[in-house]
Amino acid sequence: MMRILSVWLLCMIFSPGIWSQNDKARLKREIDSLKSELSKPVNTNYEFIRQLTYKIARMDSAASIIEVKQFERLLSKQKTGLFRVMRKAIYAYYHHHHIRYNEALKHLDKAIAQAKKEKLTEIHGELLFNQGYIRRDAKKDNAIKSFFRSREIFESLNKQAKAAQALYEAAIMQYGSDVALNKKRAVFKEFLKLADIDSIYHRNIINSHTALAMIDIGVKDYKSAEVQLTKAMKISEVKKDSAWIGILSGNFSQLYVVKGEYEKALKYLEVDKILSKKSGERMSLAYVYSSFADIYYKQQKYKLAQAYYDSCRVVSRGDDRKGYQNVIYRAWEKGFSGLAKTYAALNDYKKAYLYKDSVKIARDTTYRRSLRNKINQVQASYNVSKKQKEVELLTKEQALSKATIQRQNLINLAVGGGLVLMLLLAFVLLRSNRERKKKNVILNKQQQEILTQNEELYQQQEEIKAQQEFVENQNRELTRSNLKVSQSLKAALLIQKAIWPYEAKLNSLLEDYFVIYRPKDVVSGDFYWLNKLENKTFIIAADCTGHGIPGAFMSLICNTLFDKIIRVWKITNTGEILDKAREETRIVLRQKELGYSNGMDVAIVRVDEAEENKDEKKIQFSGAKRPLYYIQNETTTLEEIRGDRVSIGGRPRRVESNFSVHELTLAKGSLIYMGSDGFADQNNKKRRPITASKLKEKLTEYADRPLKEQQRLLEEYLDGHMEGTEQRDDILLVGTKVT
Repeated sequence: MMRILSVWLLCMIFSPGIWSQNDKARLKREIDSLKSELSKPVNTNYEFIRQLTYKIARMDSAASIIEVKQFERLLSKQKTGLFRVMRKAIYAYYHHHHIRYNEALKHLDKAIAQAKKEKLTEIHGELLFNQGYIRRDAKKDNAIKSFFRSREIFESLNKQAKAAQALYEAAIMQYGSDVALNKKRAVFKEFLKLADIDSIYHRNIINSHTALAMIDIGVKDYKSAEVQLTKAMKISEVKKDSAWIGILSGNFSQLYVVKGEYEKALKYLEVDKILSKKSGERMSLAYVYSSFADIYYKQQKYKLAQAYYDSCRVVSRGDDRKGYQNVIYRAWEKGFSGLAKTYAALNDYKKAYLYKDSVKIARDTTYRRSLRNKINQVQASYNVSKKQKEVELLTKEQALSKATIQRQNLINLAVGGGLVLMLLLAFVLLRSNRERKKKNVILNKQQQEILTQNEELYQQQEEIKAQQEFVENQNRELTRSNLKVSQSLKAALLIQKAIWPYEAKLNSLLEDYFVIYRPKDVVSGDFYWLNKLENKTFIIAADCTGHGIPGAFMSLICNTLFDKIIRVWKITNTGEILDKAREETRIVLRQKELGYSNGMDVAIVRVDEAEENKDEKKIQFSGAKRPLYYIQNETTTLEEIRGDRVSIGGRPRRVESNFSVHELTLAKGSLIYMGSDGFADQNNKKRRPITASKLKEKLTEYADRPLKEQQRLLEEYLDGHMEGTEQRDDILLVGTKVT
């Protein structure tokens, strides 16, 4: 039962399924029954109407929007202030259920304004409390403000239980935020003053004591933390809440491990172990065994530590007949890791090495499983969303078609019935007056039936209008979403352009140059960097992992790293710059811990100022999977220096070499080219790329032209090659003349 109690989140997972006709009919009957009871005084309250609205929202989309409009009309017949408020609030609850948070909050704001106007103070407090929940679901920062305001209103009405609940929700949200610790502690303590164990859910009180304990442990106030955990344990024992007894036993053991009181920690772990076995919680038991082993390892009782690490491994593995479906991967990895370090402490290095390899296998298995789960979740979410939209559109089309056919049939029936009645009437007139009177009675009865049918037609027209309104709202929502995405990408592009070298800087440091820079998706993962340090000018062309938004994030991170390495730390050797960039990338992205392999391919050139009375400049180059092309002045031969066959970033290798440093001397007027692989890899309609050899051929062909003309010719060649197809990657090519 070892649990991390820093944040408690209650996840309500709605799993939409296809209801049978009986389920739909049963829900409809239940809603109709509740609506019929609305007029009873006992049901004239806020909570009854709110719960009824959420039941309506559970119906399928087309039926629910019709039902909620009918419910609004029913509320409008009631003349009290409560019903005027709830006519607006029901739309907030309806949209909240369908995860349209902005629409929900808009309608709730109207309901709150109406409650103020009607001076319904308690309803105002309830609405603010619901506003906090919806804002929290929408991940809005001002949710805490709603809970605090709701608490103030309930306190003014002496509704202490409701005030305490609102304060508790604010405290839990604040606990997971960046608010100062003293403010977090103050809110929890204020809640505990208000909370009454008989009127407040006891686990909320336990949560609050535990949160205070976690804050105290964080600031090393272990005595206060022990007091808070003891209070929480007493409540758990009074309520006979075995789950929380186990959780708190685990927390006590963690506290005593931090204090170095291992025997006390072992005592609480024993309680946790017994409860875990009794409740059959295999994950909890695995982590309990791991905690036992960690303590024995710290006490240098390696044999006991070995036994418990092995128990952790066995319990985590589960039933072998089920394969890897039943493995608790994190605990399994922890068991192997513990065995490796324990055997090393016992000088049994052969077994230590064996278990060290097992740790790597377990870690890779965990990573692959996590990645596969994420892919499956994204795919499942997409498929469910797509299928749901298809079902909704099909349902609407069928409903519209059915209503049209029914309407036409009823019209035909009415016209045909009218003709038949006229013929019957003519026939009856020829008969006796007695028969005529008898037939007139029948005629009047049939006319009433036609009126009833016309009323049904009117009702169907109303339903069709409601469905059309629903479709129009969906279209407006999609349009707003697309606009927000487009605006965000434009803003990101402006940020990137502000960071890259500006034209005045390029003209000052390079004088004669060109830059071909074409992002694939508005923003780019390729970037170029230019700066001068003392008498040395640095030019960098980099290709970060990915393109679009992920690549843009990487490019901003890597641009900042080169600023720090060259301008702040003043490292000028190109090989050392790449070595440091590799080290800093792994630290910033926590690649050793998280296993991410993101990074970049880089070409970096340092141009030293020419010595006095000399027409040559010293060039230093290093590359990570990217080459340097150059053409000596007064020659037409393009030379290439290949970069090292490793990228910047990624998980560390067992053996890593420093990046190579190449030095050469170029006469003024020589040409230098560097960039990403985007130009060479761009394919045509036949999916054939330009290739690096073709790019070098074109650079040689255009070498005698001015650089701006070279840029125009290269871009024309690129446009002609990719005509009729899409750009497949970010493109960056920089050319400059040694001046």
